[in-house]
Formats: sequence, C-alpha cells, structure tokens
Amino acid sequence: MHRAVLHTGEEVVVKVQRPDIIPQVYADLGVMHEIAGTLHRRHVVGPSVDAVGTIDEFGSNVMRELDYQNEAYNTRRIAYNMQSIPACTWPRFTVSTPHPR
Repeated sequence: MHRAVLHTGEEVVVKVQRPDIIPQVYADLGVMHEIAGTLHRRHVVGPSVDAVGTIDEFGSNVMRELDYQNEAYNTRRIAYNMQSIPACTWPRFTVSTPHPR
C-alpha cells in the first residue's frame, strides 16, 4: 500500500496489484497442487495429512485476497456494522481497473 494525495488534496492509500498476477498465481497453485498430489500418491505424507486439500484451501484464500472488490465489500460491511461505535472509523474504498496501455 502506498500513501498518495489526489489532485483535490484528499489523502488516500493506494493498493496496487501487479499486472498479470492472477494467471501467475493460478499457475503456481497448479504446480503446488501437482506436487501435493505426487507426495500423497507416493506416501511421502501420512494419510492423516490432506496435502492436496490444504493446497486447494490455501489457493482459494489467496485468490480471495487478490479480489479487491471482495476486500472493498467486506470493509464496507464492517464499517456499516460498526457505525454506531464513534471510536471506529473505516476507509472508503474505490476499486478501479488499470488504464489500457
């Protein structure tokens, strides 16, 4: 996250997502899934360890973290639910997509 100042003078925080990160993360998760499956099939990990399931759950969580729309929605929900507590303040979220190059 980076602090910034808009042309209006408003102070903001900008969270930047690297271009093409989502396909790269999918590819990396696919490799991790394959490795976990191989370890399981070769009995390198014990039967009580669900390596494939663990990687799949990890991957789902990582992809949710990369969804800034989801993050903005959850922050708005928390702000709404906490609005009666004066000491709690929450940022406004605006999610925008990059300009085409």
